[in-house]
Amino acid sequence: MMDFSKAQMSSLSEQGSPAGLKLEAVMDHLQRQQGAKLEGSLQEKQLQFLFAQHAAAAAARANAARMDPALFKEAQMFRPNT
Repeated sequence: MMDFSKAQMSSLSEQGSPAGLKLEAVMDHLQRQQGAKLEGSLQEKQLQFLFAQHAAAAAARANAARMDPALFKEAQMFRPNT
């Protein structure tokens, strides 16, 4: 595969060559496609971070409820005697 610099692509476009115009259109399309892929990847990472943060907070709350004896005593006050 041949790698063209921007100057070479620009030169081809300025010449009005159909191949140059097509190459530029393909390069533009690939650049937009790569940008969209990066944006999707960033959004996925943000969602993973938010999920992990939410899960950690829920685990911390559950752990605190198990570890705090005062909460345990309050819960027993509302339990009917058997």
